[in-house]
Amino acid sequence: MARGGITQPLVEDARKRLLARNVHPSIDAIRAALGNTGSKTTISNHLKAIEARESTRLDDEALLSNQVTELVGQLARQLRQDAQETIEQAEQRHQAEVASLQETLKAQTAETRNTRRRTNRWLRSGMSYSPKSAGFRRRSRHSKAITAHRPNALKV
Repeated sequence: MARGGITQPLVEDARKRLLARNVHPSIDAIRAALGNTGSKTTISNHLKAIEARESTRLDDEALLSNQVTELVGQLARQLRQDAQETIEQAEQRHQAEVASLQETLKAQTAETRNTRRRTNRWLRSGMSYSPKSAGFRRRSRHSKAITAHRPNALKV
């Protein structure tokens, strides 16, 4: 007489018995609970179908009570609001930092222009710095002739 084989209800029953004993329902554990019968592939296919069916039940929003649904909605709205406030605060800090850096850049640019102007005036005045005498002195006529051939004035 032919046997009926391993069916999904048999696998589901063995799985429930294993879970009741706090044993992980692995394919080998279910096969042992069934008396070491059935192929591992068949048991695996039945387990996948059972787990897919159970996960569908847990994900079904219709099974949630109205209170839980309302609470989840409130939490989601609060999270969005908190996130938006955090983003707005970060944008304000960023804009303030950008404005501060632009002011610093503007001041440093003005200072650089002033330094270039003073340097150009100094170069045109005929003064030079001598490290030997550690001071400023008038350039000789010879040094003026040499420097006249090289443009050393900085552009403003």
